[in-house]
Amino acid sequence: MAFYQTLSRFKSVTPRWNQWESWRWWESLTAGSVSLMLDFEKYGALLPVQPVNWEHYVGLDLDCLDEGIERMLSDDSGLELIAVKGREWALKNYSPHATALRFLDMIGLTYDKQN
Repeated sequence: MAFYQTLSRFKSVTPRWNQWESWRWWESLTAGSVSLMLDFEKYGALLPVQPVNWEHYVGLDLDCLDEGIERMLSDDSGLELIAVKGREWALKNYSPHATALRFLDMIGLTYDKQN
């Protein structure tokens, strides 16, 4: 954490966000709600399968928070579609089954779907 705090002090570097994990974020995704989070790409959060901002979740940029809020409030923001796609993305990529298969692949084991 100290490393990221030091790195973030440089003016030309976007602050890194070291702790992003939130069970409430995952819960909102699987419930089919619009999930709000900081913009993963901008703040350096990496997942094995990345969600797409404004497609699977609403990722806010703290440098232009008003723009994100205005976009959410606009009639054409597509929040309903974001909620549906976010749920589909979470279940496809982070269900227990998907996570187990990714882990097996990481350690070099294969899973025979026929058995």
